Amino acid sequence: MIMRTTFIIFKVKLTSQQLESKRLEIKAVELADKNEYEQAFDYFEQALILWPENASIYNNRAQAFRLQNRIDDAFNDLDKSIQLSDGNETNSNHHHHHVARQAYCQRALIHLLNENRELGLKDMQRSAELGNRFARSYMAKMNPYAALCNQMLQDMFQQYEQQRSTSSRP
Repeated sequence: MIMRTTFIIFKVKLTSQQLESKRLEIKAVELADKNEYEQAFDYFEQALILWPENASIYNNRAQAFRLQNRIDDAFNDLDKSIQLSDGNETNSNHHHHHVARQAYCQRALIHLLNENRELGLKDMQRSAELGNRFARSYMAKMNPYAALCNQMLQDMFQQYEQQRSTSSRP
């Protein structure tokens, strides 16, 4: 299974140590994509030594832990990623929201797979609030009232388009 990650171009200047940490993180993700997890974990660890407050590293390492079925380790990293990326005003930039919404969604899916629906839906809701499209879609499907509203809106728009197209005919 290929790990998917998105690296945001920072609008702030990174230190040489942060740039090296980012390079190590990217290398770790590439190794995990090749199923070379032990080596990937070494690179994640090196990246964290250089930049321990980078939520992205924890989020990406959590994905690798999850793929190795190391669920407790994944939860720990997701908790840390969320702590660093969501929850205070100083972290309200686009990069932090992006990492937080990924971490909440990933943690939600693990909760749901472990049949912990309440926590899963809570995390999925937070991910949706932060702009995760998958989470928004998932929450709409899980909420019968929202699904009904969406269906009614779609029906109304279809009827409107049909009326418009028939009334514009000569």
